[in-house]
This record gives sequence, C-alpha cells and structure tokens, in this order.
Amino acid sequence: MISDQDFKDVVDTISKVIDAVGVLVIVAGMAIAAVTFLAAQRGATREPSYRVFRQQVGRAILLGLEFLVAADIIRTVAIDPTLSWRRGAGGPGRRSDVPELHARPRA
Repeated sequence: MISDQDFKDVVDTISKVIDAVGVLVIVAGMAIAAVTFLAAQRGATREPSYRVFRQQVGRAILLGLEFLVAADIIRTVAIDPTLSWRRGAGGPGRRSDVPELHARPRA
C-alpha cells in the first residue's frame, strides 16, 4: 500500500513533468514558427507567411496551455482538495465566507 505522502509526491512529480512538457511545447512551437516564417520571407509575399506564423504560434500556445492546465488540475484535485483549496479557487471556504441571503423588506 502506498502512503498518502508518497502518493502526493508522485502526483506532484507527474504534474511538474506535464508542466515542463507544456512549456517545451510552447517554446518549441514558437521556435519552429519563427524559423518557418523567416524561411518563407525569402520567397513568398509577407501577408501569407505572417498569417501562417500567427497560426503556428497560436497552435503552439494553445497546445502548451492544454498541458499546463492539465497539470494544474491534476495537482489541485489529487494533492489538495481541501477547504483552503476551495477558498483559493473562488469557492467558499468557511461559513463566514458564504453571503447570507435574507429577504429584505420592500420600502
């Protein structure tokens, strides 16, 4: 049986690896887009090559963000699903955080 701390350590390591993959995807995608753009500048008109550059950068950012969000979800759900996490995620953490809903008398 695996202890809670060992499980948290493994999940934390996995989420850090996924974070690193997300960053690498963004950096590599932008580098490939830049090289492709510069190569296209030699022979083609600027408008189509710039449009392709923007599309490639956008794809790299979106794919990288998918990895970063996945790592964050894994880390948040598997490691710290407590009330303090809910407070940080925008949810109510304590009874005093919940607004009271009272019927107000009409004037």
